[in-house]
Amino acid sequence: MKEIKENTYSSEPGRKNSRKFLRFEFTSPVLFRLISMEKGKPEVKGNLERSGELLDISAGGALLVTKKPAVEGNFISLKLNLKGLKEVQGILGKVKRVEESEEGDFLMGVEFCSIESFPQLYQKTLAQKNIQSFDKKIKQAITESILEKRKDQIKA
Repeated sequence: MKEIKENTYSSEPGRKNSRKFLRFEFTSPVLFRLISMEKGKPEVKGNLERSGELLDISAGGALLVTKKPAVEGNFISLKLNLKGLKEVQGILGKVKRVEESEEGDFLMGVEFCSIESFPQLYQKTLAQKNIQSFDKKIKQAITESILEKRKDQIKA
């Protein structure tokens, strides 16, 4: 982690950014899969896995850089590698913005969301595919990490 930023800037003069969470500069590889809503139900498209790099993260979302972005408004399933924790996968996100960088890559702003943001009809399908909110996935990863450390301590 490099530093904590409050991001109180805005592209509009005289207006502060309305971010709810502190953002942490954090670089790490990231994979994401598109969630298709074809045929009336959510389907994680395994053949549409894309890679990129995490640039920053907060409790509410993340900024990624990628060669192949998802379209704004689409839902994705993220797989993050957070230092000190196991790989965290199946995080539900919604692409909020996509901007082309000067280098020809794409900056992709992702908002973390919960399966409750889907109609109730689809929530069970997402849960069966082990897709959950960022909060639930992080809590699960931290709990698993603590349990593994305790097991190691008991063995020692």
